[in-house]
Amino acid sequence: MIAKYPVVMNLSLERRLIPRSSVVKVLLLKGLINENFNLGSVVIPVKKQFLETFVNRFAMIQRQSSHCRKVQLDLPPLSSLTPPTKSKPS
Repeated sequence: MIAKYPVVMNLSLERRLIPRSSVVKVLLLKGLINENFNLGSVVIPVKKQFLETFVNRFAMIQRQSSHCRKVQLDLPPLSSLTPPTKSKPS
Protein backbone atom coordinates (compact mmCIF):
# COMPACT_ATOMS: atom_id res chain seq x y z
CA MET A 1 0.00 0.00 0.00
CA ILE A 2 2.90 2.36 0.64
CA ALA A 3 4.06 1.85 -2.94
CA LYS A 4 0.61 2.92 -4.11
CA TYR A 5 0.56 5.96 -1.74
CA PRO A 6 4.21 7.00 -1.24
CA VAL A 7 3.04 10.32 0.22
CA VAL A 8 2.43 8.35 3.43
CA MET A 9 6.17 8.41 4.06
CA ASN A 10 6.02 12.21 4.45
CA LEU A 11 3.09 12.27 6.88
CA SER A 12 3.42 12.55 10.63
CA LEU A 13 2.66 9.39 12.58
CA GLU A 14 1.63 11.32 15.70
CA ARG A 15 -0.44 14.06 14.09
CA ARG A 16 -2.01 12.30 11.11
CA LEU A 17 -1.60 8.55 10.70
CA ILE A 18 -2.20 7.26 14.25
CA PRO A 19 -5.23 9.49 15.00
CA ARG A 20 -6.88 8.69 11.68
CA SER A 21 -6.14 5.00 12.11
CA SER A 22 -7.80 5.15 15.53
CA VAL A 23 -10.95 6.64 14.04
CA VAL A 24 -11.05 4.05 11.27
CA LYS A 25 -10.44 1.23 13.76
CA VAL A 26 -13.45 2.28 15.85
CA LEU A 27 -15.65 2.52 12.76
CA LEU A 28 -14.47 -0.89 11.55
CA LEU A 29 -15.09 -2.52 14.94
CA LYS A 30 -18.62 -1.11 14.98
CA GLY A 31 -19.22 -2.34 11.42
CA LEU A 32 -19.91 1.18 10.16
CA ILE A 33 -17.42 1.01 7.30
CA ASN A 34 -16.34 -1.81 5.04
CA GLU A 35 -12.91 -3.28 5.77
CA ASN A 36 -12.03 -2.97 2.07
CA PHE A 37 -11.83 0.82 2.25
CA ASN A 38 -9.22 2.72 0.28
CA LEU A 39 -6.16 3.72 2.33
CA GLY A 40 -5.85 6.87 0.26
CA SER A 41 -9.28 8.02 1.40
CA VAL A 42 -7.99 7.99 4.98
CA VAL A 43 -4.49 9.47 4.76
CA ILE A 44 -4.60 11.79 1.73
CA PRO A 45 -7.52 14.19 2.45
CA VAL A 46 -6.94 17.40 4.39
CA LYS A 47 -8.21 17.37 7.97
CA LYS A 48 -11.51 19.12 7.17
CA GLN A 49 -12.40 16.60 4.47
CA PHE A 50 -11.36 13.65 6.67
CA LEU A 51 -13.51 14.92 9.55
CA GLU A 52 -16.52 15.37 7.27
CA THR A 53 -16.12 11.92 5.74
CA PHE A 54 -15.29 9.80 8.77
CA VAL A 55 -16.12 11.72 11.94
CA ASN A 56 -18.98 14.17 11.42
CA ARG A 57 -21.00 11.73 9.31
CA PHE A 58 -20.98 9.03 11.97
CA ALA A 59 -21.39 11.49 14.84
CA MET A 60 -24.59 12.67 13.15
CA ILE A 61 -25.80 9.05 12.85
CA GLN A 62 -25.11 8.56 16.55
CA ARG A 63 -27.05 11.72 17.51
CA GLN A 64 -29.98 10.70 15.32
CA SER A 65 -30.09 7.19 16.76
CA SER A 66 -30.06 8.50 20.34
CA HIS A 67 -32.92 10.90 19.57
CA CYS A 68 -34.97 8.15 17.96
CA ARG A 69 -34.11 5.75 20.81
CA LYS A 70 -33.51 2.98 18.29
CA VAL A 71 -29.95 1.69 18.15
CA GLN A 72 -27.21 3.18 20.28
CA LEU A 73 -23.91 3.04 18.43
CA ASP A 74 -21.90 3.68 21.62
CA LEU A 75 -19.10 5.39 19.76
CA PRO A 76 -16.50 7.29 21.69
CA PRO A 77 -16.37 10.93 20.65
CA LEU A 78 -14.52 10.43 17.38
CA SER A 79 -13.33 14.00 17.35
CA SER A 80 -11.36 13.18 20.51
CA LEU A 81 -9.31 10.71 18.51
CA THR A 82 -7.99 13.38 16.16
CA PRO A 83 -5.54 15.96 17.48
CA PRO A 84 -6.71 19.58 17.60
CA THR A 85 -5.73 21.87 14.76
CA LYS A 86 -2.77 24.01 15.70
CA SER A 87 -3.30 27.71 15.24
CA LYS A 88 -0.87 29.40 12.89
CA PRO A 89 1.57 31.85 14.49
CA SER A 90 0.81 35.50 13.80
